[in-house]
Amino acid sequence: STCSEDIDECLNNSTCPSALETCNNLNFSYECRCVEGYSRFDPKEQCQDVNECLDPSLNNCEQPKICSNTNGSFTCSCPQGYVDVNGNCQVKFKAFKVRITLVFTYEQTDPRIFDNRTQQFQALAYLVAEALMKIGRRAIGEALLLVKINYFTLGSVIADTDIEIDERHSTNVAADMAKLLRSYLVQGQLTVGNDTANLTKIDYKNETITSSTSLCPIYLLFTTCSMDQECQETNGTVACLLIGDTDRDILIGVAIGVPLFIILVTVVVILIYCCRKKKSEDVPFHLTPPDGSVFSGSLAIRRSGSPAESHSTHLPPDYPETDSILIEDGSRLFHPEQRQSGINESQYSIFWEDMSKMLEPYKNLHIQRPQFNFKQSIDQSSEQESTS
Repeated sequence: STCSEDIDECLNNSTCPSALETCNNLNFSYECRCVEGYSRFDPKEQCQDVNECLDPSLNNCEQPKICSNTNGSFTCSCPQGYVDVNGNCQVKFKAFKVRITLVFTYEQTDPRIFDNRTQQFQALAYLVAEALMKIGRRAIGEALLLVKINYFTLGSVIADTDIEIDERHSTNVAADMAKLLRSYLVQGQLTVGNDTANLTKIDYKNETITSSTSLCPIYLLFTTCSMDQECQETNGTVACLLIGDTDRDILIGVAIGVPLFIILVTVVVILIYCCRKKKSEDVPFHLTPPDGSVFSGSLAIRRSGSPAESHSTHLPPDYPETDSILIEDGSRLFHPEQRQSGINESQYSIFWEDMSKMLEPYKNLHIQRPQFNFKQSIDQSSEQESTS
């Protein structure tokens, strides 16, 4: 036999076992090729995915489409802010039809502007749209995509206008529309070529907007707030926020104020308690003898260790014969009339500090009537003086 007949190795499915390979028969040989979208530099290597997005010649994604690599292939998609229309990416926008009332300064208006087929209409429509774009771009930036005048009607000059908001640059279309229309009305005038036009009002969905209309009513023409939200305007911006957010300052005030109030009340109660306690300690004690009578009065105050400055002890008239009251340490309370007898009062003085140490607060002190011979005390004092 001769070896002139080629054997097709590709008939055997195990020749190229990988699903990423295809078998290609050669004369007296074969090769395993990578399927489309895969490649390898060394036949001994496994087939690896080819990233077509890295080579513009390997993909057909035209701008502004975005190429995304997949296993063995790629896809083309429109970027954020665009929408695919029949394979073409168009800017994603929302259009709103409004009617803008303009009052021009000149008395007569060319009637041909009311026919949108005429050059007069085209010229004026261009100038009005340009003026509206300038004001709008200052108000909301690139979120304003297009202002298009469809036609003019009588009633001053009413411009039927399409306004397109570019969603690539707008995070809140309704808020941008509200801010835009509000800016037109606040501006109040348009420079149209060499002339000016007063912008008096804007109509949208049978609602009239004027310069006195705030942002929230305009905003709610383009959106609705949920049941737990309400429109709020802050620093020139507007949005639907949770109703609870409006009470944030109140809640913070309550959260801070209530603890402070409790602390203040506590401090006041403590001060009142301390004051009352001090007053109760300053109340004079009552000395009650066995028969129930009460000796009351005020005692001298000791000042810096000096002798008592005053004695105003008063004894009830029921005890006229009483000369003095004897206390445990030998000190005496004596009758004021006896001060004129020449007694050295410093020897018979008792002070409040001394008394407070001996008595318990709010309790009566029961003492036995002292037996004191005043005449004998005088004689003794006289003898001591004569001896000295």
